Amino acid sequence: ELDSQTPPWVGQTFARLIPRASLFVLPNLNHHSILSAGRFQVAFLLRKFMQSLEPSGGSSPDTGGPPSVQESRPSVNV
Repeated sequence: ELDSQTPPWVGQTFARLIPRASLFVLPNLNHHSILSAGRFQVAFLLRKFMQSLEPSGGSSPDTGGPPSVQESRPSVNV
């Protein structure tokens, strides 16, 4: 959300252009703090993504997401 090096609009653009993409905005984090303060949220989202790639569709039990993660699914304009 506070990333001035890669602002949210860059991620929104990628999410619009990449099929089945999801964008997650982590509030109050910037380009560097995402690696420290946001590491648990990022790890959770990566794990959930990797589970979705499993042939079973990620049938592993869902551990729940961190409450501060906001998902954004922008509409695709073609």
